[in-house]
Amino acid sequence: MGKTDKELAVDVAIAYITACGNRRTSSGQSTPLYTVQQVEEIITHVYNTLGKLDEENK
Repeated sequence: MGKTDKELAVDVAIAYITACGNRRTSSGQSTPLYTVQQVEEIITHVYNTLGKLDEENK
């Protein structure tokens, strides 16, 4: 059984946050962590985008 849009949104958000967490500034320092609000916004944005893509493909 395939994943739901909610599950996919969380998977994408985790991958995005992990990738961004591995970035370094020009001085070699890691980038700041995301706030809970920013994480919620990422998940919501990805979830809404998946819904729009699903509607467009019907």
